[in-house]
Amino acid sequence: MTVRLAAVIMAVFISGFLSGRNFDFTISAHAQSNKVFELRTYTAAEGKLPNLLARFRDHTMTLFEKHGMTNVGYWVPQDLPNSENTLIYLLEHSSRQAAQESWADFRADAEWSR
Repeated sequence: MTVRLAAVIMAVFISGFLSGRNFDFTISAHAQSNKVFELRTYTAAEGKLPNLLARFRDHTMTLFEKHGMTNVGYWVPQDLPNSENTLIYLLEHSSRQAAQESWADFRADAEWSR
């Protein structure tokens, strides 16, 4: 490559770089919905994780749905010591307001108190 060719390539690069600086490019991101995802961690008392899992499976998940919450996923860690007492779950709400209303209704539900 000759010096002249290298100079032309450099001039083209610099002019392109500088011309891009003359424009105001504003990047913004907007959510396409107001959905809210809530990641929750529940720590059970020692030896009570099987009971907690059964309660969620047989009772709590249905109540969440009843009050407008969507059950997205439930996980138990694989590694000790958390695998013995930890439940991690993800709920979906249509909005922050809906989440607040769902939790208020859930807590007031007589079925939850049982």
